[in-house]
Amino acid sequence: GGAIAFSPTYGNLIVNGSFETPVTTSYSYYDEDKCSWTLSPSTGTTPGIQKNGGAYSSNQGAYQTPYGNQTLYLRVGTTASQTVKVPVAGDYQLVFFQSYRNNYRAPGLQVSVNGNTVLDLAGLTCERDFTEVKVNVTLVKGDNTITFAGVTSPNEQTYSNLFVDNISLIPSVAVTSLSE
Repeated sequence: GGAIAFSPTYGNLIVNGSFETPVTTSYSYYDEDKCSWTLSPSTGTTPGIQKNGGAYSSNQGAYQTPYGNQTLYLRVGTTASQTVKVPVAGDYQLVFFQSYRNNYRAPGLQVSVNGNTVLDLAGLTCERDFTEVKVNVTLVKGDNTITFAGVTSPNEQTYSNLFVDNISLIPSVAVTSLSE
């Protein structure tokens, strides 16, 4: 006979995926010491955290996020990355919600894991509402780096922002048959 074993259940491996810390009063630029993410600027532009009702989410901002009070914002050439410790190698699901600044065409979004692109939304036509995006990824045991990057898109325009929120990284359910 045999037994069926389910893969261990781990919670969300992303830290501060809702960008609720540090608290900001409008929009601010932060480094990894303050928000658990490494935010990398590009010439003349910087990524950061913005809040509901702030400069980027007022009449010309994104719809207010329903996943807390703050979001990540990216522009072309900027990135936000986080290295996560994965307890078991295997298949995981990266889930996040994205939107863009009202009255502006959005930059594209590229997501990579350990330097390999897993999602490329260069021709992004996202809704102003926050929409869910899911991507399956295979991770190694130990450190894995997840990166969100604002990339050039035919849709983009100056001062356009892409908003990302409620990021989670959870294991996919796997079933393995064991023999005795």
